[in-house]
Amino acid sequence: MEYSLFIFGNGIGNNICPKEFSLLNAINDILNNSGSTYGQEFKDYVNTEIIKDLSFSEDDLEKLHFIADCISTFQEDAKKLGLLNIENVESFIDNSQRFIHDIGCHFFEKSLAVQGESEKKYKIASLKTFLNYLKDYMQKNLTHVATTNYDAFLYSFFIDNKIVDGYSGTLIDGLTDSGFTSNNLERYCSGKLGYYLHLHGSPLFYTDNGSEIKKHSFSKNQKKINNINKTNNKYEHIVLSHSKYKNKIIASSELLSTYQEYFKLSLKESNNIYIIGHGCKDKHITDLVLKEAKSNPNKKIYIYHRNEENHEWANEIAQKQKVKRKIVNLFDIDFDEISKDKKT
Repeated sequence: MEYSLFIFGNGIGNNICPKEFSLLNAINDILNNSGSTYGQEFKDYVNTEIIKDLSFSEDDLEKLHFIADCISTFQEDAKKLGLLNIENVESFIDNSQRFIHDIGCHFFEKSLAVQGESEKKYKIASLKTFLNYLKDYMQKNLTHVATTNYDAFLYSFFIDNKIVDGYSGTLIDGLTDSGFTSNNLERYCSGKLGYYLHLHGSPLFYTDNGSEIKKHSFSKNQKKINNINKTNNKYEHIVLSHSKYKNKIIASSELLSTYQEYFKLSLKESNNIYIIGHGCKDKHITDLVLKEAKSNPNKKIYIYHRNEENHEWANEIAQKQKVKRKIVNLFDIDFDEISKDKKT
């Protein structure tokens, strides 16, 4: 059976409102809002050592990860070596981990809030049309979906429309009321199920004090994730870092490493791969796409993005097979054309 694989980045949020889904703006909101619990020392460190200028990107979080990693391994040695001029190193590690999760929460809850705004303020009508076209396509074609974003646009729509609904839905993500296990991704007797893979995790996911991976519910009306408890739970299933740390973060999480393995399977099962709103800068993802493309010259790869970008890896794939790259508003993607491409 031939599947289609859709790989989504954060292009949906950026297409609706770039300002609301800017990483720099998210960090400023988290540090400077009235309810912030971060101490001035940590705020100063982020502002002076992490955020350098307006060109700030995810890669600039490297130093935060590096120092927290060093300190957690060699707490006393790190202090003696002067790697960090801060008294309470445990507090720094806790703040760093909490900070990364807060960024994920910001994007998730911001997307819930945006969907409740007037359709004139944001491109909500265009989003709904796009999602309904995607749903119609999935009802007619075997489909896998993989995402690297932290917003709720896709996930909340799929849940509302019973696309992600355990084994009763079209896509499974390994999460049930009792939590996550890799067994929950087994398709057993059904050959029609696809995967919904949170490749970079989600602020919804946590490890409880019994070491079980669970998922928070969320309220669209209140525009928030429910019952976050950072005292008793570990929020460690988020990949928000410099690219060279991502494989390490993935390997340290049972949930993330399982999704990575099923992503490989999804690539293998899919003849058509659609990359939508993804910058293609995640080497741990693009390397797998490239490897699978080289092994099967008949696979078709389609890249949709708003601006012309130089994707060296796509050019490398193009030496073996044809890659279609389209500069298009994401919400104007023609699903009739996608359906025709699948048949050819």
